[in-house]
Amino acid sequence: MNTVATFIPHNGGELVEPTTRKEIQLDINFGGNFAKEDKATTDEEAIQCYMAIRCTSPATKAAFLSDLRKLYWFIDHHCVEKREIKSFKYVSCQRMQIWLQNPLPSDCGSKAIVTLEDGRPNLMWRPLVKGLSANSANSTRSNLMAFWAWLVNTEYLIANPWKAIKPIIDKTKALRKRELPLEVVHVIKNYLNQMPEAKTAQLARSNALNRWLFWLFIMTGSRVTAMTNAKMSDIKNNKGGKVLSLLVKGGKYQYVQWPDVLDKEIKRFHAAYGLADSQDNHIIISAKSSKDQLKMTRNGMNRRIKKLFNEVANWHESQPEYDESDAYILDILCVATCHFIRHGMVSTMVNHTDGDIKTAQTQAGHSSSQTTEGYHKGDQEALTETLKQLEKVING
Repeated sequence: MNTVATFIPHNGGELVEPTTRKEIQLDINFGGNFAKEDKATTDEEAIQCYMAIRCTSPATKAAFLSDLRKLYWFIDHHCVEKREIKSFKYVSCQRMQIWLQNPLPSDCGSKAIVTLEDGRPNLMWRPLVKGLSANSANSTRSNLMAFWAWLVNTEYLIANPWKAIKPIIDKTKALRKRELPLEVVHVIKNYLNQMPEAKTAQLARSNALNRWLFWLFIMTGSRVTAMTNAKMSDIKNNKGGKVLSLLVKGGKYQYVQWPDVLDKEIKRFHAAYGLADSQDNHIIISAKSSKDQLKMTRNGMNRRIKKLFNEVANWHESQPEYDESDAYILDILCVATCHFIRHGMVSTMVNHTDGDIKTAQTQAGHSSSQTTEGYHKGDQEALTETLKQLEKVING
């Protein structure tokens, strides 16, 4: 027997006891009369042919075998389909993607070899040590999708259900990037919109300040330090619109677009404070007293935003529609600072609007477009489609 690939046999979808489970060994070096150019008629032949043609390096072969073992384990222990690749449909792909991150304890074990030195199957082997990360689960999806695509191209299958399975979004990236994803922005906005009418003037000012800080920073993307000294007189008309002139690092001025929504929100803010329109008013003032009109310090803004995020987290967790899949939102809100809003503005502008990198760079005040490009979440499928269109244009 040449080099072998070992898989778990089908058992009607029921969990196979380790003491009775048997293994199937597949010759992947094409023993007998089977040749690469022959059309595969069974799953075993299709796997052998794919590995011979596409898995040319030891690393590629090992990665594919690892994912294939996960596939067959999932079919044998969690599916009712026949042990045939042709029977693995879209719903099964969905279930397997979820299973990769949330396996049962019986699916996991310590790292162990698949077969023992004497060739017998290792009954202690399991396909997973623990649930996979989003990146690892996406890698398995990509490998299986490539395998299915090859099977379709060779006319062994007629469709590739893995193409309809979207990759898993790694929610923890927002924590590392210090940004507010769009879904978190929506939660904050919903919290601010549902706040009941305040019973005291001080609470009304506090609520108005929370709302104003959120809208000001999410729409301008400004740094906290630059906003501390900004006054109403720094809002200027410019070519049919308005800009806010901010003193930034190095004694330079940054001109930030001032959208119409901020005019609406600052009127609401001034009304809560009982302020008359004055060019001498600071854009952000403390909530302690409307009479003093003290500008808010950098630390004061950060504390206020931090308090707001904690309130939003508590409110969101108490909502009837909250479930465990929203836990990452709470994780972000618990560590977020005012600077998260700036990053969230840039990320939202780049990835969820028609604005280009240059537009977001201007609003954020990035000196280099490379900084702004770091917020762009490139869509691999869109890139692939674009390159196909480019090829058609070149070929006329």
